[in-house]
Amino acid sequence: MLFAKPSAMDRARFDAALAVLAANVDDAPLQVPGLLELGFTEGEAWRFAVFAPVGLAQALLETLGVKTFADFASVRTVEGVTAKARLRKQPEYVQALSLGRAHMKTGCLDRTHYKSVVEATSEVAAADKALNAGMDIRGAAMAVVLMTSEVIPHVRR
Repeated sequence: MLFAKPSAMDRARFDAALAVLAANVDDAPLQVPGLLELGFTEGEAWRFAVFAPVGLAQALLETLGVKTFADFASVRTVEGVTAKARLRKQPEYVQALSLGRAHMKTGCLDRTHYKSVVEATSEVAAADKALNAGMDIRGAAMAVVLMTSEVIPHVRR
């Protein structure tokens, strides 16, 4: 097969990568070198650092009643242009969403790493702010805005 669909990484590698994210939460440029040390390519490292937290956060937000999630993530480039990435085309996002959903049911991920990574996402911060203000987020819609444009050259189209 000339263009094989990328397969999901094995669980041990995902868990090790999640630990790297948790150790440098909120700073993708610091996470990428740790992921490279695990054998990720540069593209895989950037996509994991940026899209895995989004997938994990979405799984949590689903349990809180958020119903609609944008299929695209947007980011403003240094040139001032808005770039978009289709989330379902990013294997790191898809796997994180799947494992996040499993974690919500069975607690299959390291709780400390999971919590650290998910709590640092803007999506969970927005939901937390709304809930603390007494708002009901059941049925809400969520869009994803990326904080770093460095992932754009590595996005799967």
